[in-house]
Amino acid sequence: MSPTSESTAYKLIYHYGEFAGRGEPIRMLLHLSGSTWEDTCRKTKMAGPATIQQLRESEELEGQPLLFPPTLVDLTTSPPTALNQLPCIMQYLAEKHGLAGTSLLERTRALQITMTWNDLLLGAIDAFHPVNWHASYQSQKEEAQPFIEQFLAGRLPVFLKFFEESLKMNNEGTGYMVGSSLTFADV
Repeated sequence: MSPTSESTAYKLIYHYGEFAGRGEPIRMLLHLSGSTWEDTCRKTKMAGPATIQQLRESEELEGQPLLFPPTLVDLTTSPPTALNQLPCIMQYLAEKHGLAGTSLLERTRALQITMTWNDLLLGAIDAFHPVNWHASYQSQKEEAQPFIEQFLAGRLPVFLKFFEESLKMNNEGTGYMVGSSLTFADV
């Protein structure tokens, strides 16, 4: 994470702790873009949903719709802008920092790959947390086993084939997911 300072450009609101999940690709893209940013929940040690509620109650983002983590607040706009949903955040950062692709087709394919990755993550969450998304895997391990087996045998191979074919379609898989330079699809 870039150190926070008076010139912090973004605030990332995710979950406190060492959760990677949907926050990690955003952290990687912020790092790759050279942006200064604050990992708000790690800094404040507050839970993501509590931080979102605090933002709702403050006047910092008055009138802007807030969902749940991950949320990115762009402090370089006036007023600051809040963005929700991983693929939207990734596309926004990529467009702003030249990591989106050079043509409409490249940008669209990068978004398609990112949205498909997000669908894969959702399927994995469903499999490993079939009883309660907010509870630990350990607390539902026994109930999760048939869902995990079904996910690994059925859904995961479909997603992996899509990613393989996407990479192979672009220069026979010898470079990037889209185009001839790094894009948010590679993160």
